[in-house]
Amino acid sequence: MNVFHRPPTTDVAQRQQLKAWVYATLNLEAEAPVSAPNPVARR
Repeated sequence: MNVFHRPPTTDVAQRQQLKAWVYATLNLEAEAPVSAPNPVARR
């Protein structure tokens, strides 16, 4: 993820980076095994 090493030029770019990071994190937790005790993945 070299995108997050660059400082965002505008507030919109920063917001889009944060949104992309959140969606990527949610996708990783959603693809985690169901047997894993992770309450965050069940929201």
